[in-house]
Amino acid sequence: MQQLNGLEGLSLQAEMPGLPMTVSPIAIYDPSTAPGGQVRFKDILQVFENNLPKNSLFRRRLLKVPLNLDHPYWIEDQEFDIEYHVRHIALPQPGDWRQLYIQLARLKSRPLDRARPLWEAYVIEGLNKLNGIPPGSFCIMLRIHQAAMGGLTGLDWFTAMHDLSPAKPVRSSRPPVPMKEAAPASTELLRRAAVNSLRRGVKSIKLIGDSLNSYQAVSSAQRKGFLQRQEEVVKTRFNRSVSPYRTVGKLRIPIADVELIRQLCPGATINDVALAVISGGMRRYLEAKDELPAQALIANSPVNPGKGLSDGRNNLTEMSASLCTDIKDPVSRLKAIHASTTEAKIHMNAKGTNVSADIADILPPLLTSFGLHNNIGSGLLSNMGQTPNTTVSNIPIINKPIYFAGAKMVDLFGLGVLQQRMGLYHTVTGLYDMITITINACRTAVPDPAVYSKCLRDSFEELLAQCEKPKAKAPRKKASKIKKTAKAKAA
Repeated sequence: MQQLNGLEGLSLQAEMPGLPMTVSPIAIYDPSTAPGGQVRFKDILQVFENNLPKNSLFRRRLLKVPLNLDHPYWIEDQEFDIEYHVRHIALPQPGDWRQLYIQLARLKSRPLDRARPLWEAYVIEGLNKLNGIPPGSFCIMLRIHQAAMGGLTGLDWFTAMHDLSPAKPVRSSRPPVPMKEAAPASTELLRRAAVNSLRRGVKSIKLIGDSLNSYQAVSSAQRKGFLQRQEEVVKTRFNRSVSPYRTVGKLRIPIADVELIRQLCPGATINDVALAVISGGMRRYLEAKDELPAQALIANSPVNPGKGLSDGRNNLTEMSASLCTDIKDPVSRLKAIHASTTEAKIHMNAKGTNVSADIADILPPLLTSFGLHNNIGSGLLSNMGQTPNTTVSNIPIINKPIYFAGAKMVDLFGLGVLQQRMGLYHTVTGLYDMITITINACRTAVPDPAVYSKCLRDSFEELLAQCEKPKAKAPRKKASKIKKTAKAKAA
């Protein structure tokens, strides 16, 4: 039995009706590489069953503490049913991208059942008209609660079910380990809650000292000119109250073109280029609606400081950077974004990367639940300028071919978690030679995801047009024929 940490408990408290806190990695597979050229649903179930022992959260559900006096615990689900969690559906004809996006948006809007392990998988067939995807492919959408995954541990959770070769899944020879974990009595849970309350009191004293030191370090750096003061967030259509309905869209671009764009700004990263594309897309979208503010928009990016990877705990913090949407020229905007992200990393390190996690650990769940459901719901926190205009999450690039039940993965993207008054989320993924930018948005903020996706495409092409593409090598001239000798001519 393992207790949730502060950030994991906070994601449970922040969940509201119409605002599920689920992360959704999505992959599309080509079954032609599988033995026999097909993958059956029972093969997919077998892959999940074989990989259940790799992560205990597959089979663990929540155990609440009475009166919400402490964070819940993970405990083995004695009634675990794999076929409840892995479901099989199909798109109606013709099965194009628009229909897939609509289906994904509907699934993303649903909350998970907290009485069971907090994950579901949907196998989606009928993908017959997806441009750029082999016919007969199928899609798998995972829906995992944010409390059950975080940062690189979430990616490990997803990739653990894949192989490096297209072998057919076989039933594991090792029998499943029987579950013998019994739930403790309520009195034991209350005793633990009392002990944890005393620990929070001691930790809060230390945190106050650390926070003062961090504040002094940041203030000193700002006075000396090493750090600039972070800009306040301007409110846009993306920062209205979030509805229960979602929209989905995405853009795929070659990594080779991203590398060309990086040359426009020495030192720029792939993340900087992605932010520049997103910045230009948001700028174009708001301009078209006559809503572009004069002040630059702000993006938050989840960062895993590295602490906690060994025990699979969620220790994410966030880095805030300007998208520089107030700059019209695309190259100047890219350079400004690179400077902003560099500054943001220094700022984050100066104040400490685990501040959010430490604060979440010392706050009792009853207090955070009341604060989240009252302050955020009434808009008090949004008036403090703390909510970003969007979140941009990056998942490491997968370079090697990977397979699920023998089927090769041909596309990978993800849908993130919206927050109250932050209705636009971008996820940046990389698979083989392509980068994908996926949007997950509130329908009232982005009712036309195809239009927004086109704005992203136009932003990318505007940047690419500034690049000097390598000149193609001139075709080699054919060697001239050897002149015939006089004797040959005579013959």
